Amino acid sequence: MTRQCGGRARALCLAAVLTVMSTAANGAAAQSPAATPFLAADHWAVRAVRTLAAAGAVPAGVDIGARALRVSEVARAFAAAAAADLPVSSLARDYHARLAEEFGAWADSIASPWTVRTGASGGVAWFEGEVATGIGYSNIDDWTGTEPFADRTGFAASAEIGASAGRHLALSLTPAVLDGDAELAEAQVVVEAGPIGAWGGRRRPGFGVGFGGSVVLSADVPLEGGGLYLARPVRLPWVLRHLGPVRFETFLSRVENGDVITDPWLWGARGSIAPHERLTFSVNRAAMFGGDGNAPITLKNVLLTLVGEHAGAQGEFANQLLSADIRWRPPLGALPLEVYGEWGIDDSSGGYWRSPAVLAGVHLAAVPGAPMLSLGVERASFAAASFKNTMWYRNVWLRGGWTHERRVLGHPLGGHGTEWLLHGRASLLEARVRVGASLALRDRAKENLFAPERMGGSTVTSLDVALRLAGRIDVAGGVRYEDGQAGWTETRAFTAVRVWWTGAPTAGAGPTSQRRVCPGCSR
Repeated sequence: MTRQCGGRARALCLAAVLTVMSTAANGAAAQSPAATPFLAADHWAVRAVRTLAAAGAVPAGVDIGARALRVSEVARAFAAAAAADLPVSSLARDYHARLAEEFGAWADSIASPWTVRTGASGGVAWFEGEVATGIGYSNIDDWTGTEPFADRTGFAASAEIGASAGRHLALSLTPAVLDGDAELAEAQVVVEAGPIGAWGGRRRPGFGVGFGGSVVLSADVPLEGGGLYLARPVRLPWVLRHLGPVRFETFLSRVENGDVITDPWLWGARGSIAPHERLTFSVNRAAMFGGDGNAPITLKNVLLTLVGEHAGAQGEFANQLLSADIRWRPPLGALPLEVYGEWGIDDSSGGYWRSPAVLAGVHLAAVPGAPMLSLGVERASFAAASFKNTMWYRNVWLRGGWTHERRVLGHPLGGHGTEWLLHGRASLLEARVRVGASLALRDRAKENLFAPERMGGSTVTSLDVALRLAGRIDVAGGVRYEDGQAGWTETRAFTAVRVWWTGAPTAGAGPTSQRRVCPGCSR
């Protein structure tokens, strides 16, 4: 089901690169960190930044709700946390050392502009019981229900190729093979000039603060496209300076979706402000629009979509999602606690109170006396449709719903229903041993993307373990098992040995660096 990185992605990449290069003359790029690729939301270092941020050790300008962070951004966050004189600072130094082992010069706190990085991994992967989401809208009239994906079990391998040339350009490529089928797991071109950055290729963008997923985009599905972002936070002039560090990113992709209308475009954007070091507000926006068989892409239809209005003769032009999220660290002394939430609507006004999606959680970043251990609890709920609001993640016109290649772009619950999630992580032996575990209780209702076959309750258990050996080798394994009360099961499991070759960090890199780690940020 995975589409390769083709001509559309290359064209979008080139357009993004040209847009950014045209702004280079307006800024002094030499003072900015060098460009580096994005890390996936499930990379250990991104998860570690999230934990350090909940402990108050990361500058407010780092937007962890962007889910996927650049290597240089992670390195600066680790350096800031290491210098913060908090219970987690020692752990941050360990994280920074492990990052330097893995990414070499890219782990410099201001990012070395010249590096070449290669790596490889091999192991066994097991995917059994996965299903594709349904197509249609009404359970009574036209809903297809789920269809099984082919089970896949066998040898899995990948190669990692990365390089940066000067301060403005970085490349990353990850070809992979599973059970004899080759794919391009990830491919990035990243360009930065002053405060503006751009990416093009194939990666997993996502927006939202949840640990188990987010309302709009959960960064679980790779997309081919391109986007723009602020390479570092900015401060607005005059009284707007009180908004604190401002972050923004946006992207455009084509998705495989639907039956009557097919292959629409997907646009997403996220903006965040941090008016206080303990408080962050963000808005997440995405729209699926156009496509073969849809109303034409005109300036009027695009503008109506951007402002949240229905476009096309009958509102068929776009399917839109909007959410707002908040992160707050209450002043509890030495207790590093974070409270967060996300509130979303699907496609129509009034949905924020008639048919909302609500995600809320509490995260203890460091257990008192055991700062290497973090715990959290989270609840997500998606309401049923109302008389004025549509079903979550389904659409009358774009009948493939909020999916790409029949995989959910939003929360993995799949819409209508509830989920309780308990999760914990531990970093031991100078972060050379990393362990994560979670337990989720789901209840999918009748309007869910996985209905009717997977309606009702299910329990999801997961465990992942990674061991760092000799500085250049990770031995890892993990399993995720979902058991449905209706008698179905889904299993994802893997074992892997990962090895990389990369140059050593440049002088001044690492946790003891005294360089300025987050230009434009304030604590």
